[in-house]
Amino acid sequence: MAKIEKIIRILKNGKRNICYGAGSYGQQVLGFFRAHGLDIDYFVISNLEKNKKVCGVPVCNVNDIVNASEYNWIIGVSEKYVADIKNILKKRDIKPCLIIDNKDIIEIVRDALTANKEVHNFVSDEKRCFIMGTGGSLSSLNLKLLRNEDVFSCSFCSLLEDYEWIAPKYYILPALTGDWVAKGEMQYDYIRDKIAFYSKAVTSPLIFCDYNDRHYIQFYEGFKGKKIYYLYQTEKWDSNRNTVYDLCEATPTIQTGSIMMLKVAMYMGYKKIYLIGTEHDLVGRNYGHAYNLKKLKEWGFSNLLNIALAQNMYIEKQCNREKLNMSLNMYNEYYYLHNIAKQNGIQIFNATKGGSLDEFEKIEYELLF
Repeated sequence: MAKIEKIIRILKNGKRNICYGAGSYGQQVLGFFRAHGLDIDYFVISNLEKNKKVCGVPVCNVNDIVNASEYNWIIGVSEKYVADIKNILKKRDIKPCLIIDNKDIIEIVRDALTANKEVHNFVSDEKRCFIMGTGGSLSSLNLKLLRNEDVFSCSFCSLLEDYEWIAPKYYILPALTGDWVAKGEMQYDYIRDKIAFYSKAVTSPLIFCDYNDRHYIQFYEGFKGKKIYYLYQTEKWDSNRNTVYDLCEATPTIQTGSIMMLKVAMYMGYKKIYLIGTEHDLVGRNYGHAYNLKKLKEWGFSNLLNIALAQNMYIEKQCNREKLNMSLNMYNEYYYLHNIAKQNGIQIFNATKGGSLDEFEKIEYELLF
């Protein structure tokens, strides 16, 4: 992390900061800065159609900046644009103090993942945990039995009737930026509302989020008072892998929150893992959940309710080919993780009532207590 330390040292020279580039690279630079007590005053770009902000940072045309010498200038774009931007800045007698390249982005990601070491083999071998999906079958289980268990939760599980009694230890938030509604004009309102709701409703002290959401969680001050860990989920699945995925490195993309929960539970050292609420009956059935989404309105999140209902309808209306393809990817991910588990002394059982997931040995939920 020598380059990371050098970057931080350069940027603590008392000057304010401008980042040329407001795309993926620029936003990752912003997340890195804010994680280290720094900030960006402006994003600048060459062509600006209309004024906007990215996580509170104004986006300007480069020609709008006055007193340019008072700033640290950072170039945060992919390599193919760097030469053109250097020429633009040269015409204004501006010499960038930092050019963030792909290697730097990798280091920035690793810097964000370093904290994950804290939870590696976090638990003793005899501890067990429950991966709680969102399927409607949860309604038929006595969830109060989970009171003193280590429970992973996700999505809108805080809307469950027994949520406060269960008091899940861990909450998993898959990438908000991956949702189909997180595009265009709706993006910021949607992400803001989701972070606001989860921050208000989720009581778990440990939160696991997707790295690509970091700058949004920082900006909207999500999960205040809780410990947040990030996963970088960009890789392809390796069918021949035999070691537990290291959360301090890039890990595979996920089809569902239950897969993310399994990755985390295995990394934390749980040797017995029980799945509940993971029916995955997508084809030919309704896309149902155990909680009542209409409670979102009671919490003051009517817009979020409308979006959630639209998402469910979107999935239900997908043709069987799309649903089957999604199901195949999901079942393959379970299969790959199961193979890793078996080679590392980890037992995974499916205590879901009913459902299509047959990768793991089925077990009666009530017999576990």
